[in-house]
Amino acid sequence: MNKQTSDPADDPKTVGHSTAKRAIEILLSEDARYHCPTPTERAALRVGLAMRGKTLYGAAYDMVWMDRTVDLTDPDAISEAIDAIMICEIKSTNRPSVGSDLRGYCFQYHRR
Repeated sequence: MNKQTSDPADDPKTVGHSTAKRAIEILLSEDARYHCPTPTERAALRVGLAMRGKTLYGAAYDMVWMDRTVDLTDPDAISEAIDAIMICEIKSTNRPSVGSDLRGYCFQYHRR
């Protein structure tokens, strides 16, 4: 018999999504260089990176980190500042024991 849970927060299928969302909130609150792009900015990012021979899929990332201000609505500006932009995908866990502050959970990133 399968155990049914009544609280979505306890459901292993949704816990991972909530830890990723919480990780994004923490990054945004701790470092102003992180940004969640709007749909318009995502479109410009795809074009700007394509101008430099890079492929970026719209749903393949969660946020960007920039070491300087870049106009994310301008593909030309993005292309010129490609070295200042890091595309970030936030990985999550379905471990229900991870607290809301994510203490004890290991994060890593890959720069491409």
